[in-house]
Amino acid sequence: MCGFAGFISFKSSAFGIQQRREILERMSESISHRGPDDEQFYDDGVLSLVFRRLAIVGPRDGAQPLFNEDKTILLVANAEIYNHTDLVQRLTGQHQFSTHSDCEAPLHAYEQWGTRSFEQLRGMFAMVLWEIPSRRLTLVRDRLGIKPLYVCHLPHGIIFGSELKALLAHPDCPREADLDSLSLRTLSTSRTPTYLRGVEFLPGGSYLQVGQDGRRSEHTYWDLSSSLGSAPFGVNSSRYVQTLHGLIEESVQEHLQGSSAVAIHLSGGLDSSMLASVIAKRTKNAPCFTVVERTTYLSGDVNAARLCAQKMGLPWYPILFDYRTFLDEIDFGLPSLEASVWMMNSPKFDLEWIMKAQLTRSVREHRPDIKVLILGQGADEFAGGYSNRVDAPRTSWSKYISEEISPWVRDFQKEREVRPVNQTRPGVELGPYHSAMRLFERQLQSHNLWHEDRTSSWHSMEARVPFLDHRIVELFASIPTSLHESLLWNKNAPGWPPKFPRVWPLQNPPP
Repeated sequence: MCGFAGFISFKSSAFGIQQRREILERMSESISHRGPDDEQFYDDGVLSLVFRRLAIVGPRDGAQPLFNEDKTILLVANAEIYNHTDLVQRLTGQHQFSTHSDCEAPLHAYEQWGTRSFEQLRGMFAMVLWEIPSRRLTLVRDRLGIKPLYVCHLPHGIIFGSELKALLAHPDCPREADLDSLSLRTLSTSRTPTYLRGVEFLPGGSYLQVGQDGRRSEHTYWDLSSSLGSAPFGVNSSRYVQTLHGLIEESVQEHLQGSSAVAIHLSGGLDSSMLASVIAKRTKNAPCFTVVERTTYLSGDVNAARLCAQKMGLPWYPILFDYRTFLDEIDFGLPSLEASVWMMNSPKFDLEWIMKAQLTRSVREHRPDIKVLILGQGADEFAGGYSNRVDAPRTSWSKYISEEISPWVRDFQKEREVRPVNQTRPGVELGPYHSAMRLFERQLQSHNLWHEDRTSSWHSMEARVPFLDHRIVELFASIPTSLHESLLWNKNAPGWPPKFPRVWPLQNPPP
């Protein structure tokens, strides 16, 4: 987890060297929490940028910006490239690597294959590539939009950065509030509102190029729609299950890369428990942190998390939250509210965000050696996880589709005038849940992943999401409609949740 910010001006800049440096320093200070381990500046009169680093992979020699051999291409990246070892092997002999950083792999990959290299990357990333001789800028974001990237277009250039507050450090960044965006549903067909007119997210799975003449072009290099209903294994359900098992094992292994220890946000549900069981095969030094409050205790999640950590031999840290006294305990007042707005880059407020931030702070306090937090985010959205909730039980998959998914998708498409998903790929049988997957994809990057990034980075922690390996997401998307009920309706594994006495592990249970 790192952060960067910068700006380009393709015409005579209104700012002198000293002014540009002052802007960069303000940008850097605003995102210092994202990268407390290093700070680097670059300014060639056209491109000005700052990079803040949280050192996880190649901590001794991974300072950025990174340059190719003849210093014609510059890269800064907020990224974890999980297949960087494979890329290094493929590119060695044609390119010279000077660091052990995983972020040097996409630099030489871009040098070798251009924008086609983005399809070769496996991981989470937001990157800046600057071709110095031609003065062409490329901004690119990972497929699912895990890593953030804000963009503001100016008449003769752009401002960009990992967080909105960094763009606001530039005097030309718009400051007109777009209050209508605050009332919109968090789902977005293509763009995510930032509540400032003229500032937006670069969508996941896309890249933006700006040429020396100021011309801009945005392209999509990945789209979930191409996988929907593709049915690579026909209606052989066991093949999908076997493939999923292999991908989860591989994804978790890749997400453990780096020299820093990792922690697990163990909710007690099946998804995070699955991650804990896979991680426990590889290390017993992965502490599990569980949110303990009234609902998680009464539902049995807390005890399930305790038993899971115990059986896997992993350290367990229950973090107690009492919703009635929580705000008093953290002395929440106007300064805290302002800090929350600053942390989240948004005037919205949600108690869950404050709790998530406090959970991350607790990880830091109990285990200061940890920089990485493994989350189960993304498993529910593509695997039918909300189809039979405790608070909204349904007797069958068809009832879930008819009562919740179909009306929701239909209303959303009508409201946004979106072309129905089953009309985008003629000849392929697609159902309502395929449409829902597309909307879930947007919801993840505009809400779930957005707030997970803010609350973790605020405490200099990197959140990793193994279930959002794009191969896993594509596999779920590929399942034909005829198998949705048999594969997605019932996530209960045999014997789960385990039946055991509700013995509270602490002195006092939450009332």
